[in-house]
Amino acid sequence: LEDAILINVTSTQPIVGNGACILYNVVHTEATALDASGVRADVFMPSETIVMRAGLDVDGGTAWKQTLPNNAYSYEQVYKANQLLDVGECVAVAKKAHADAAAKVPK
Repeated sequence: LEDAILINVTSTQPIVGNGACILYNVVHTEATALDASGVRADVFMPSETIVMRAGLDVDGGTAWKQTLPNNAYSYEQVYKANQLLDVGECVAVAKKAHADAAAKVPK
């Protein structure tokens, strides 16, 4: 894995990829390897976890209202969904997801 920025990433499988990538706050527990290509950020909320993906060439400001491929929501929709949430509660959800995934990593 080269040219990668990984911030707060927990994966039960190997992280693989060619080329530049940014993974932020990602929890990966699927049976397949974690694909480290492009940009991925996981957004933890009490009601759901949203996985946001984009290419490195995407300007989030320009694409603010667009639902990009492989995303269920636009950046604007995620922003609005988070407005009334308790940040502490969201952080607790994220910490639990990371801890649960870390517990599954073979020692």
